[in-house]
Amino acid sequence: MISLFSLFLSEFLGLALFGFSKSPISSITIAIFIGLLIGNTFKRISIFDMGFQFCIKSLLKIGIILLGIKLSFSDILNISYSSLVVVIPCILITLFSVLLLGKYFKIPKRLCILIGVGTSICGATAIVATAPAIEAEQEEVSFAIANITLFGLFAMLTYPYLSNFLFSNNSLAAGLFLGSSIHDTSQVTGAAMVYNEQFSDKEVLNIAIVTKLIRNTAMAIIIPFIAIRYKGKNKNNKKSKLIDLKQFPLFILGFVFFGLFRSIGDYILNTNDIVFGFLNLVQWDYLIYLLSMISKFLLTVAMSAVGVTTNLKNLKKMGIEIFYFGFIVAILVGLLSFSIIRIFIL
Repeated sequence: MISLFSLFLSEFLGLALFGFSKSPISSITIAIFIGLLIGNTFKRISIFDMGFQFCIKSLLKIGIILLGIKLSFSDILNISYSSLVVVIPCILITLFSVLLLGKYFKIPKRLCILIGVGTSICGATAIVATAPAIEAEQEEVSFAIANITLFGLFAMLTYPYLSNFLFSNNSLAAGLFLGSSIHDTSQVTGAAMVYNEQFSDKEVLNIAIVTKLIRNTAMAIIIPFIAIRYKGKNKNNKKSKLIDLKQFPLFILGFVFFGLFRSIGDYILNTNDIVFGFLNLVQWDYLIYLLSMISKFLLTVAMSAVGVTTNLKNLKKMGIEIFYFGFIVAILVGLLSFSIIRIFIL
């Protein structure tokens, strides 16, 4: 019920309140906050805890596996060199910097990783996909999503005007900046739509979305790498000589499989009208849309359960330093994007 309402509310806010064709507020974000409200208000709801845990542990992984259908590696071949030049160093430098800053602020490593992938790659989606791979606590997931939501919304509302000020009359630079510095896909889309409406530049909208697509695709590489690194350490935090494949999160392989499945299908369409011998273009697009919607719903269900089972008292114990940390990381990504664009693109 929370998930269905969150999906409806996300679309309603995007269409009715903001007037966009796509909501800038993720249903996942709405679901986790509604879940927090309900779970911390009605204590007796804990009688359904077994069901909540099923959502968090099982439905979440199925949703992540199906999420791979949205990642087309073949699209990278059609994306300009400029986007790759900006996105790749932004992701790598941010992830490296997050771990260093986390030690200074004394932030738990798993929370650092979640905020790092959420800020540098794909917002709430990247956090949700990474959390099971590193065995993150529910409170850590909630806090990471709260961070990227707060600072991502701020960036969505201000960066369109900032990018026009910094890169006036340069659609490529403005689009690259929006696509590489704002956290969540929905927030990038919202910011790009604001830019288009305010400055009548549709090219910025297209460039920003394509640049974000590259960041999203990076999940298929970064998340398995993080999982291997995390699982390759024992309880004493020393590197193990061998990684126990039984402990590796196999759902990540399913995620990569669906990404490859989508990529192969898209590649076949470039030379043939039929995918895998029986799907035409319309059917292929519908299959991608259907699996994407199922994935989105399952992830929203899982995050609803995370919200319901998260105790706000535990969040308070984490301290205000985490928000300072998230703010610095968000600013860092913006500065990196601006610097790389100024040095290599302009």
